[in-house]
Amino acid sequence: MPDRRALSWFLPLCVLATATAQQEADGNTLRQRAFAAENAGRFGEAADAFLLLHKAEPQRVDWIVAAGRCLGRCGRRNEALELLDGARRTFPDAIEVRTMLARTLILSTEAGDALHPEIRWAEAAEIAEGVLAQVPNDEEARLLLAQARYLQGDVAAAERHARSC
Repeated sequence: MPDRRALSWFLPLCVLATATAQQEADGNTLRQRAFAAENAGRFGEAADAFLLLHKAEPQRVDWIVAAGRCLGRCGRRNEALELLDGARRTFPDAIEVRTMLARTLILSTEAGDALHPEIRWAEAAEIAEGVLAQVPNDEEARLLLAQARYLQGDVAAAERHARSC
């Protein structure tokens, strides 16, 4: 007959292992759903799935960036800006968060979401300059800076930044 004490710790371990395996399977399914929706152009569905992934793994910057990208593309730009701006404060060294925030700021002005687009253009330019101060050869930041400068009316600076890519 098995020792009751041995069973008392063995059974909870089995339950924990089963629960962990189920969570991993659910996470894989959610990841697949998120990427499939994004690839199919269903950005709202993808954004919701990426937000769930972010909630499950809040330290994963890639989930935040993916959620922000999809939120912006499905028209939920203010939600994207809030998410990305919060992530910028939480992960100040995450280049990809900062560039996605700059991109979304510019996108929001092109979509007519901003009452004063010049404020968002200036913020996008400042973010891109900050990225370039940290990583001088970041092509995405250079292009974002060029676009922001162009929108601000500084064509010469826009051309200079675009040609440096």
